[in-house]
Amino acid sequence: MRADLKQLVDNRMLIPAERDDALDRITLVETLEAAVQAPLVIEVIYEDLQAKQDLFAKLEAACSDPGTVFASNSINYPIQDIASQPGIPPTRQVCGVRFLHPVFFMPPVEVSSVEDSMPSRLRAPVWDRLAKFHLTPFYAKANPGGYWRRKLDYGEVEKFHDAQRRRVRAVIQHEGEEVMSLPSRRPSVLGECSICLENLANCVLAPCGHDTLCMQCALTIRRGRRSCPTCREPIERVLEKEPDSRPGTAQPEAAKP
Repeated sequence: MRADLKQLVDNRMLIPAERDDALDRITLVETLEAAVQAPLVIEVIYEDLQAKQDLFAKLEAACSDPGTVFASNSINYPIQDIASQPGIPPTRQVCGVRFLHPVFFMPPVEVSSVEDSMPSRLRAPVWDRLAKFHLTPFYAKANPGGYWRRKLDYGEVEKFHDAQRRRVRAVIQHEGEEVMSLPSRRPSVLGECSICLENLANCVLAPCGHDTLCMQCALTIRRGRRSCPTCREPIERVLEKEPDSRPGTAQPEAAKP
């Protein structure tokens, strides 16, 4: 997340203060019991029906509040295929909540259930909550065996991105160019690269998230075997970390991914 937000700042689609504000709003938890304290829990794991069903069953076992809503971000499986299992009572409120790709700056969010129209039971816990985050929910009926899924075309994506760029340009014109060079309130702590042992580990491998390599070594590995040396998962992207802005932590210029 930090690396993705840094890329958005580099592309002038966010200002540094907004990046830090977004990170400040994130709370990491270590248990499902802690996660289900939220009134709306959205599952966003990989697209495997059995894995999603297993996770929903674990969420149900960990949750004592009958009003908590469980949702799935799945694009392939209707919510009833995920939640219709013996361990989940019919009184549990469930729905689909799918964030359209690419997620950043895309207001449309698909809410889906089995009803022909948006059920009133989901209005306050889901629909209104999404609207408070300046998102634009729309409803889609989830039919067994698949259903129509909205996808953004290139023109729609560019429209939303252009609006974001214009907003950032307006902030810069009002506050000055220096607003883009403010150091992070949450600086990265960079260790040494586990391969060359010389440069700082200043990148993140996606999607696995391992971050023990410098940019030069990561790009060399990606051009070769293309798998993470820690977990052996394929490397799809190499993202640059936010520079460590603490005193005495200057780092060499990184190669661009």
